[in-house]
Amino acid sequence: MKSFLNKLLDYYHISLEDYLKLTKEPSIEDIPTLDSFNNGKITKDLLQKHLDKNDNIAIYGDYDCDGIMATSILVFALNKIGYKNYTYYIPSRYSDGYGITLDFVKSCLKNNVKLIITVDNGISANEPINFAIESGIDVIIADHHEPLSVLPNTPYVIHPFYSKNPDLICSGGFTSFIVSTMILNEADPYLLSLAGISTISDMMSLTGYNRDVVRLAIKIINKNKYAPIIYLAQNKEIDEYIIGSLIAPKINSVGRIIEDNNINKLVSFFVSDDKSLIDELGNKINNVNELRKNISRDVNISLEEFKNKNAIVIKCSEKEGIIGLLANKFLNETNKLSIVFTDACEDQILKGSARSREGISLIELFENTSNYLLRSGGHANAAGLSIKDSDFDNFKKAVYSYTKEKNFITKQEEFIKISPIEVNIENYNTLFNFGPFGMDNPKPKFIIKDFPSKSIAFSKDGKHILTTLSNEAKLVMFNVKNRDVLKNTLLSLVGTFSLNEYKGYISVNFIISDIY
Repeated sequence: MKSFLNKLLDYYHISLEDYLKLTKEPSIEDIPTLDSFNNGKITKDLLQKHLDKNDNIAIYGDYDCDGIMATSILVFALNKIGYKNYTYYIPSRYSDGYGITLDFVKSCLKNNVKLIITVDNGISANEPINFAIESGIDVIIADHHEPLSVLPNTPYVIHPFYSKNPDLICSGGFTSFIVSTMILNEADPYLLSLAGISTISDMMSLTGYNRDVVRLAIKIINKNKYAPIIYLAQNKEIDEYIIGSLIAPKINSVGRIIEDNNINKLVSFFVSDDKSLIDELGNKINNVNELRKNISRDVNISLEEFKNKNAIVIKCSEKEGIIGLLANKFLNETNKLSIVFTDACEDQILKGSARSREGISLIELFENTSNYLLRSGGHANAAGLSIKDSDFDNFKKAVYSYTKEKNFITKQEEFIKISPIEVNIENYNTLFNFGPFGMDNPKPKFIIKDFPSKSIAFSKDGKHILTTLSNEAKLVMFNVKNRDVLKNTLLSLVGTFSLNEYKGYISVNFIISDIY
């Protein structure tokens, strides 16, 4: 019989030697440095020149969690060295849109700005950045998005595509972290923590260096209990799940809901050590997040007309910041490519958000419908676009035509077969070594076969399965709905491990997701 560790090695297709590398304690020294980037040296020299001259510096960020982290990282670094001659700006999704604008550059000219640093944007902003260069303003780009064939006319680019390490695919927050090391001449643990949050929020691959960044971030946050992060986490122990399900959505909700420039207060929240300010702003962030959840929940749109289509293309009157959530909701509910437009825009323009899965690429879809697109950008599975309202019906037909013979690629889910006695703390700790789990590093599901149904025990109210396996392990399933399957003599239980701590007592729960 294979050991629990060997079953995991088979699942991840790695050797024991690879596992020993995975479990090596991460260190900041292992994280890619400035030297990993082709333009690192000249960018540092330029930045230092402006710092030495006390020039006016402007930072331009983005309204999502990655952009907020990236901006906060640089603001914190400048504050730490006592540099005061700078400004920062988080654009409004509604009035500014994504990316540095020509109007922002013109305002920089009026205010005698000598250096602009774009974070989590800029690599495709040729017009405004080229205008800045022509007007005598230096520009540093710290971005991670896919570049155009022609780059903006600045050599000062910190971007994974222009690094010496082919395995480096990172977040905007991480490229900003690299710039912060130029300012501080060291890697600041708090700023690495923000880079770790951005890595999860932007769904970066949790392999290689990104995995190390997130592992370090989780360890550092739990050790130092940084007030802004702990506030958003509701004082819970930090792990990748808490970051992805509790912290990042709260940060993103502000950019989705707030239409004015109050989003810039998010940066104050992450760079302040004033407890009263953190409490005040944290409470506002939580309130906005509740509003976002209420709006998303209350939207009621019929999808009946799409029953015989391979795609959903719909327009509604919801906020621009909500349509991405709706597109993702429709994708999950119907398993169809989903594009949701808002008509709450000016000049008869529809802004849309698209979601897809492996097998139907949004990038390829946009290439095939480019004659209708005014603007588009993003990734194969998540993207944004805009079209003329007058083109909506024809665009919808074009999407239907493109997706008619296409289907998502479905992969048979793989389970690791275990016995009830293998649900224990030692094996939980072994599983934990393969984390943090996320993009390209999924948390495995396990299956316990031939479990006698007569051994299944319920909670006092009869709603939940609570079955003791040993002194340190239980089977748990919340809100059991399909009771008929429990009539079978033997059951197959699918689920995963979860650590439970109650009044100082630590145990392992096998959280059941399916029974058959």
